[in-house]
Amino acid sequence: MESAGALLLADVGRWRSHLLARAFGLTLLTLQWKHVASLWGEPRYATLSDKALLAVAVVLLALGSRVVALLAAAPVALVVMLERVFWPARDGSQVADEYLLYAVAPGFALLAAALAAHETSTLGRATLAARLGGREVDHAVVNVSRLLIVVTMAFAGLHKLNVDFLHEGTSCHRMLTRRLLQWWTLPSALLDPLQPEHIVAGELGAALALRFAPRLGVLLVGALVLGFVHVGPVAFGVACLSLSLSFLRDEDGDRAWRVARRAWPLAVVASAIVLAGSARLHRAPLPWNRFVIYEVLLVATVLLVLGLVVGDLLSARARLARGAGRRAALLAALGLPSPGRRAPRLGPLSRALALGIGAFLVAQGLAPYTGLKLRLSFAMLSNLRADDTRHNHLFMPRAPLVGARSPFLEITRASFSADEDAALARESGVTLPPRGLVAAWVVDGSLAEARATGVRFDLDVRDADDSTRTIADAARDRAFVAQVGRLSTWSRLFQKTISGARPQYCVH
Repeated sequence: MESAGALLLADVGRWRSHLLARAFGLTLLTLQWKHVASLWGEPRYATLSDKALLAVAVVLLALGSRVVALLAAAPVALVVMLERVFWPARDGSQVADEYLLYAVAPGFALLAAALAAHETSTLGRATLAARLGGREVDHAVVNVSRLLIVVTMAFAGLHKLNVDFLHEGTSCHRMLTRRLLQWWTLPSALLDPLQPEHIVAGELGAALALRFAPRLGVLLVGALVLGFVHVGPVAFGVACLSLSLSFLRDEDGDRAWRVARRAWPLAVVASAIVLAGSARLHRAPLPWNRFVIYEVLLVATVLLVLGLVVGDLLSARARLARGAGRRAALLAALGLPSPGRRAPRLGPLSRALALGIGAFLVAQGLAPYTGLKLRLSFAMLSNLRADDTRHNHLFMPRAPLVGARSPFLEITRASFSADEDAALARESGVTLPPRGLVAAWVVDGSLAEARATGVRFDLDVRDADDSTRTIADAARDRAFVAQVGRLSTWSRLFQKTISGARPQYCVH
């Protein structure tokens, strides 16, 4: 009979599961880096959610994929991410496209492990702890991470196949390029050859490469998120690069350990050179130390993968010398298992779960085309529009609108009610809602600030029937406040503002 303590400290999966769990802890640590960095600088206020997420990150880094670590991470990640999306601080404007990965990864991994352990109960392993640490459980956990990264890359590329992303004048790619040049001392000639279609091809290609040439796929993911990371979302870059490591094979473990033992001095030197160069080029408004984790992880990953590639090529040459055949040599050179070494087969429950997780993720990716939501659908920096006013995708059809009401309010005029209100607004930092099609939650924030400070402003709002109404002292108009409040929570799953029937500029 197993004790509860022994079971809680039992391993879930093997070395890959531990690597992925610790990498997820590193992702959460990066997400909370502002609080970690404040230990050496000006203290920052940390909420209970911030502390819980930071605690989970430390537990995962320390324990890896132990039962207790995953049991702690799964609910905390889900609840905190939902809180950040739907109940952020009043000034929060996080678009949250990447939060879906953080919310579901540990929970899906824990569920996959539990089902796989249940299905291996007939294999003669006496204890649950022994079953949890088996190859079958490891394969189930790794399979979840593979689904997450492939679906993320595939939909990131698919969503960008729209006329506004591919157009130079509106593309988020150009916004990203401009910000990189503002935040880092880089020659513009370095980025000029890169076109929007190259980004699309890279993201779609990464999804395919991870499956058919996994070593190349890992390097491609690292290169693709390199620019994205250096304009802010470092945690997302760490998550993508970490999840791509799920395409390492179980039998890579010994070779990966040998590479790590032999290459660590080179990794230290290479990291020092990269960090020194990064610090010299840095001029971003964000502190330089925010980018350190990704840069060191990228150096370590590149050296690991290159070491594995060398081993793959040597193995392919050895197979050819033994007369094993060109197909076996090609599989070895690509880092793929030989025909005689297949991964453990998932049981029927585990296969059903994998199909369910895959269907859930695909449904999230397709949600923008149903009108259900745009955020949490892998549509980051995509210029995507799929609403009744504008549908800009090249080939995805527009499904019937799921939402009965638009989450946007069309504001044609916004002005302070009197000069005294404008002066009070300047003193208290209250801003008017922007004009145009504005998400209800943005308007709700302006209304709340006005009520709290005593500022009055008037709005002209165009309704669905194309009529326009004037709302005096909008923050205290009960009917209007109630209308905005009903739409506010749902509207957080959409852009802050959209451009109506005009080409969609980049909103992120």
